Amino acid sequence: MPWSQRQPGLALLIVASLALGIGATTTVGSIAEAVLLRPLPFRSPERLVVAGEVLKANPEMWKVSSYPNYLDWRARSHVFSRLAISRLWTPVMRRPAEPTRLVGAEVSEDFFSLLDLQPALGRPLGPGDFRPGAEPVVVLSHRLWQQRFGGDPGLVGKTISLDGTPGTVAGILPAGNALAEPLVAGDVEILRPLVVGAKDLFAGRGVRALRVLGRLRTGVSRQQAQTEMQSLARTLAAEHPETNKDATVRVELLREVVIASSRPVLLALLGAAALLLLIACVNAANVRLVQLIARGRELAIRSAMGADRLRLFHQLLMESLPLVGAAALLGWVLTWWVWDTFTSRLPPAVVRLTGLTLDGRVLAATLLVSLVALILVDLLPFLELTRLPLLALLTESSAAAGESRSSRRMRNVLVAAELALSLALLIGAGLLTRSLVRLSSVDLGFRPQRVLSLHLELTSPPYAEPRRARAFLADLRRELEHRPGIRSAAVVVNLPLKEGGNMSTGLALQPGANLDWQIDLNGVSPGYFATLGIPLLAGRDFSPQEMADDQHAVVILDDVAARRLWPSGNPLGRRVILDWMNPVPREVVGVVGDVRESGPDAPPHPEAYLPYPQLFFGSASLLVHTAGDPLRVAREVRSQVHALDADVPVESIATLEQLAASRIADPMTDTRILTSFAVAGLLLATIGVYGVTSFTVSQQQRDIGVRIALGAQRRDVTREILARTAGWAGLGLLLGLGGGYLLSRLLASILFEVSPLDPWTFIAMSLLLLAAALGASCLPARKALQIDPVRALAEG
Repeated sequence: MPWSQRQPGLALLIVASLALGIGATTTVGSIAEAVLLRPLPFRSPERLVVAGEVLKANPEMWKVSSYPNYLDWRARSHVFSRLAISRLWTPVMRRPAEPTRLVGAEVSEDFFSLLDLQPALGRPLGPGDFRPGAEPVVVLSHRLWQQRFGGDPGLVGKTISLDGTPGTVAGILPAGNALAEPLVAGDVEILRPLVVGAKDLFAGRGVRALRVLGRLRTGVSRQQAQTEMQSLARTLAAEHPETNKDATVRVELLREVVIASSRPVLLALLGAAALLLLIACVNAANVRLVQLIARGRELAIRSAMGADRLRLFHQLLMESLPLVGAAALLGWVLTWWVWDTFTSRLPPAVVRLTGLTLDGRVLAATLLVSLVALILVDLLPFLELTRLPLLALLTESSAAAGESRSSRRMRNVLVAAELALSLALLIGAGLLTRSLVRLSSVDLGFRPQRVLSLHLELTSPPYAEPRRARAFLADLRRELEHRPGIRSAAVVVNLPLKEGGNMSTGLALQPGANLDWQIDLNGVSPGYFATLGIPLLAGRDFSPQEMADDQHAVVILDDVAARRLWPSGNPLGRRVILDWMNPVPREVVGVVGDVRESGPDAPPHPEAYLPYPQLFFGSASLLVHTAGDPLRVAREVRSQVHALDADVPVESIATLEQLAASRIADPMTDTRILTSFAVAGLLLATIGVYGVTSFTVSQQQRDIGVRIALGAQRRDVTREILARTAGWAGLGLLLGLGGGYLLSRLLASILFEVSPLDPWTFIAMSLLLLAAALGASCLPARKALQIDPVRALAEG
């Protein structure tokens, strides 16, 4: 009878532990392979690059460029075979149902040929579509075509209403195509030709809001392109010092930009999953080693009957194969169960660009990992088998005689290895947990509780006149504030915590003397600061008269900007010049508290608040502070919007608490995943300590009985057992600290205000593991106290 049938509980433990390791490693390994190694779905993707301007004041915001600079790059550079540019476009599509805002992009003529985009239906945008006065045409994504038009093949050639203007559908992109960051700004559903006129807001050389893609010439490296573009940037800085003196150029491979934010966490999780697999394999190997020692006489008899050691090892391998096979099956089920949880951690564009799906490649990875696990489980027992004195065992009366000193040492080394691997996982989980706690406790600078946000698009022809849009928003605020359950309402151009951040611009205290840093811009209505609970530190809010038009040269600064401009003076009544459209001196009428606009992990930036009409381009967010649950008034707010104008789309309805939670969703997912790995590893290591200690006590019953019979105190016997465990646990802790250090380096880039070598985490996790190890050995030690010396001597 196979041992797995004689000891089903032990077999189940091995299967469960291996399934955890196989499932975790398969899942993370498959995702890492797709994201980090699989080529992007474009022709010669290794030659695609993203090029952007780097400003001295904000080097992290580099993936944008101005239109005139792009034209100079295209005309003067020699390292690109093609350059293309795009900018965000958010049209409102009007159909018989409720109007819908789409995320789109305006693209240059070379965009389709650069990416080798071929529509599944219809045609791409052609040269004639970019001529001034050409008939408006668009190309739809496959997803939009399916979801909004039911996959109607007759849609090509027909017109749809976008911002009140008809546009002819020229083509439909193929399924699976991913036009999103960093190819374009946003998750794009619709494309149209980019035509920049002389009076266009984006025609200015200092307006950097467009995305540039390039295809390197054959044989040109990224570094060569970087060198040439930096040289060209210096030339443009000399020619246009007013806009380019502090600007250079950065060129990065498209693939590196796509995976930049995903690489650190994937490598960290892959390392953690590999540690969990090793713990499971070491645990199973220890069990197999114990069984091998206990079956010494059986193996000796088989050897005496002609079986060589290789054949004996084959027997052991065949015994392990069904267990590993069952573990592989459970591991595949586990992968299927948690796949969405892991992939949700990645940006959606990364998932689509890399073709990341649960397919046959993942199943093949499961089989490969299972084969590795099978080898690891039986490798150490095989090495021990080569050292066992099989023929000598035939003359022994006890299976215990088969356990040599090297066998005991190997079992203890395996326990130490389990503890070391477990400690590394615990340290990683502890660091992420501390980071998440700090991130969750950050003061955002505003009160997100009981505040509803919704996005409004006023881009249709009736609102082409700014006065109409201002009147609509003013009427909406007034109607809402008179409703029961609503305390206040306000308008903001750039919603806090939204993706993408705020606009920024240069500033000066004297005309023509720009400072060497930039300031964020936001447009707000009166009552905005009170609605969000942002403290007014000095001065006043905007007045209704300042909302009436865009001529009032006033500004409210946050505390960061005020202290930076006037460290020891009163900013009220001072003048500051913002390099934005109408660069006139603006009077500072108020100072408010600092706000972490981009989320808890980004410090407050210097920020200037203007009356919202001065920054309003048809898109804004409405904020409603309620007395109770804000989601309960969402329907009422939507009804009020449509009562004023049924054609205004209401989108992105959410509470600010939901937005705040979304900004820590990824760190929370990382923490949960690694913590689950660590808990599983700790459990397996504890079981391993218990199993080895129990086996040691059972093998030494006669020795313990003799010592007790000769007068040894039982507490001394217990102390010796615990001391032996503590010794090997200490070795495991020392090795585990090294493993924890290596894992912490992988986690360093995703930690928030926590050092990768945080001593409290290393100490606390070490003490936790030591306590678990000693606790696991206490029960076998207590059994040693119950040994009857007379019976032990008689059985020996």
